[in-house]
Amino acid sequence: MSSGFFYLLLTQFITSTADNALLLVGIAMLMEQSSEPWWIPILKAIFTLSFIVFAPFVGIWSDLRPKRLVMQFASILKIISCLGLLLFAPLTLCMALAGFAAALYSPAKYGLVTEIVPVDDLVKANAWLEVSTILASIFGIILGGFLVNSDVQNSMLALWLNEKIPIANGHISVLALFMAYLVSSMLTLKIPYTQAALEVQHNDLWLTLSKFVTSCIRLWQDPEGRVSLSVTTLFWGCGATLQLLILAWSQEHLSLTLSQATYIQASGALGMIAGAFLASKLIRIEDARKLLRLGLLMGLLIAGLDFSNSWISTIFLMVAVGILTGLFLVPMNALLQHRGKVMLSTGESIAVQNFCENTSIVLLTSLYSACIGFNVSNSTLLILFGIFISGLMALIIKLNISSSRFLADASQRER
Repeated sequence: MSSGFFYLLLTQFITSTADNALLLVGIAMLMEQSSEPWWIPILKAIFTLSFIVFAPFVGIWSDLRPKRLVMQFASILKIISCLGLLLFAPLTLCMALAGFAAALYSPAKYGLVTEIVPVDDLVKANAWLEVSTILASIFGIILGGFLVNSDVQNSMLALWLNEKIPIANGHISVLALFMAYLVSSMLTLKIPYTQAALEVQHNDLWLTLSKFVTSCIRLWQDPEGRVSLSVTTLFWGCGATLQLLILAWSQEHLSLTLSQATYIQASGALGMIAGAFLASKLIRIEDARKLLRLGLLMGLLIAGLDFSNSWISTIFLMVAVGILTGLFLVPMNALLQHRGKVMLSTGESIAVQNFCENTSIVLLTSLYSACIGFNVSNSTLLILFGIFISGLMALIIKLNISSSRFLADASQRER
């Protein structure tokens, strides 16, 4: 791997760490304001909504410009969102702006991988990228938990800042995230400067939307694209919802604080790193679909979490869930990127992927919010959630078997 690729990893690690911490800081702000519990998943949905609304445009926009510049612009928008929080702007507005920046950042980041890494190294590169993203999730969760801790909020430094810069409650946490986004923006200059992948052909809004819909249909009609997109769509949506559910369940079931509950989250992310590492060493891109049955076991383990009565056993179960997730999600992601690059442009394929995955996140987190509003217990939700994952994985496995038979029959007819 080139040094430019590792600068890409470092840059996205810092910004992803800050993104994960930002959500926890936002949750702490909601709790300080005594907001209703169902607002917490809504906050996550607000951050994610831009990935859906702007999906038809961000991929093409990323392809029309050098991707390094797109990443820099996105980092600047996140810096502005932190400034907004410091200046008493509404939390929902600042989260929406940060989400829009993340929506711009994603196709540029993943698209750059396909431009600077040969196809034979895509699984390895994706493993590195997923490990970097998961590590960012771990450190972001830990960082967020640290920043919202009362000892930090009431520290001498925090009190001194509140006295010298009396602009907002809890601004020490926001200032830390502001600095992280600033460093990330500066490090982006070390990333290789690649030319725009596409030339400007039109500025027609409806033509862009039509092209995006066509790209979605093409990727869903492709047998390998359909199976891999189904898996990544399901698990990114479920992962985002499980992240919030585990936070609430740990506080309710294990009597942990918000700061302590973040370590339960982090244990699952550590397991994903181990799974991603194993995937990079053991699995080839053409063997990705053979691992689908691991998703059934993962769903059962999630349902089994509710029968854990100690934080130690819960951590062990979360690590096991993470290992299974990383073991088959990383090859599926590589397969999807490869099929997308073959059939569409890089930015378009990643925009389709982001649209599907983040639609899943918004739908599932909104459903979770509705369940909280109807006073469904977190224990019941955790069991139902695991059964839901196993059920959908069974459908995806059936879909994969049907696709394989179709391809085999088509190959025989050609002979």
